[in-house]
Amino acid sequence: MPRLAALVGMFLATVVLLPGCGSSAPTGAGKATGAGGPPKPHAAESFGAVLVLKSIGEPVDGKAVLAELKKDWATDAETVALLQKLYGGLPVKLEIVQRSEKKPNEMKLEEIAAEQERMVALPPASFPIVLRVAFRPAAPVEEKDADPKDEPVSVESGLIAVFAQQPSDKAGDPGDATLTNATMLALNDYLLRKKKGCVLIQEDGWFGRDTFKKIGPGVEAFRKYTDEKADAFAKAFREHWGGRGVEVK
Repeated sequence: MPRLAALVGMFLATVVLLPGCGSSAPTGAGKATGAGGPPKPHAAESFGAVLVLKSIGEPVDGKAVLAELKKDWATDAETVALLQKLYGGLPVKLEIVQRSEKKPNEMKLEEIAAEQERMVALPPASFPIVLRVAFRPAAPVEEKDADPKDEPVSVESGLIAVFAQQPSDKAGDPGDATLTNATMLALNDYLLRKKKGCVLIQEDGWFGRDTFKKIGPGVEAFRKYTDEKADAFAKAFREHWGGRGVEVK
């Protein structure tokens, strides 16, 4: 049962992250194994948070918007193109992972392990990077300035990368090129392009509550902000991984 226990531990470490927090091991020596063994990831990150869907214009049907994200987001061509831009021109496979509606403490260990197995599986053939996202219902956010029309959703994401080149063990971190930022950028880019009149925000970070208040209502301001942050992410990814010998554009 060691593998089962390890997977359960990884799952629990993800779901108890504070809003907007993530964990990563992007600079570890994820060297490929020798012949006969599967490759080890060069990068592995996780992100979990309760996000809030907030209107930036007229009131929106939050439940309908979230249902569309679950159904169409992962197959949206422009979302996939954005992720490829963020990750140095490398092909990125975006997947939605169906999660149980049960609470973690109501699930059997085997169920937890099976869910996490799907989140941490290696990228499919021809994709050096896979980004998997799971959505769960969430309780209303209890904030003094919370809008009753806000729609909360629990989002978990995981990234596994196996590059064609073995990265050097150069010290440093990827800076702005984190899974948290990539997830928020891809989700909000979709909402803005599809003119849903809302964005997803987190407790802090690039799309935190303070940023939301600072930008204020209006699609154009959020579009400009999102594009600027996408450029910053792509630059950080190229500098970090390109500097470690990975072929990026």
